[in-house]
Amino acid sequence: MRKIILNKRLILWVLSALMVSALSAAPAAQFIENPGTPPAKNAGRQIKITEVLRITDEDGNFYFKSPGSLQIAPDGSIFVVDDKQFLKFNKEGKFIANLQKTGEGPGEYTHLLGFQAIDNRL
Repeated sequence: MRKIILNKRLILWVLSALMVSALSAAPAAQFIENPGTPPAKNAGRQIKITEVLRITDEDGNFYFKSPGSLQIAPDGSIFVVDDKQFLKFNKEGKFIANLQKTGEGPGEYTHLLGFQAIDNRL
């Protein structure tokens, strides 16, 4: 039994030594110095973001939870699918209506997977 324990200890010691030597032989981190003047002519350019339209739920007629599937119709109307909401806004971003009719009857649905705005139809 003692002989087996010694062999296990010897194997563990050899494996530990190999790991230490492998880690110490790993290449050091390479540092890259940036030049004083960038080589590209247009380096350092910045993009200025300008707000064109804001849609907010502050007026209280609807509540954004996880908006998505945003589409703009040919007439400029904006449609947004949200959690149990199918919201319509005019081209200025003013809330028009929630088109969601939850149910299983005519004109109703339980979950909206997608839509497409074509002319005056959805």
